[in-house]
Amino acid sequence: MSYPLQAKILRFLQDKVIERVGGRSSISVDIKIVCATNKNLREMVLDKTFREDLFYRISEIVIDIPPLRERGDDVIALSRVF
Repeated sequence: MSYPLQAKILRFLQDKVIERVGGRSSISVDIKIVCATNKNLREMVLDKTFREDLFYRISEIVIDIPPLRERGDDVIALSRVF
């Protein structure tokens, strides 16, 4: 995600206001967001490729799920279902 887009998302999370494309008025919203990634955001913050303030905004509750290659039993169960 580009730095300018990260800034826009951070501003949205702080202000809880959006503007429609081509719109003239601001719309107040009260929502929660769910984020997912396969990247290590902590490392990206250290590398300065992800904004630190946005990282702390979105990392209130973290659920770390290991990849399927590390969960052999789950792969078998999933293959039976699908």
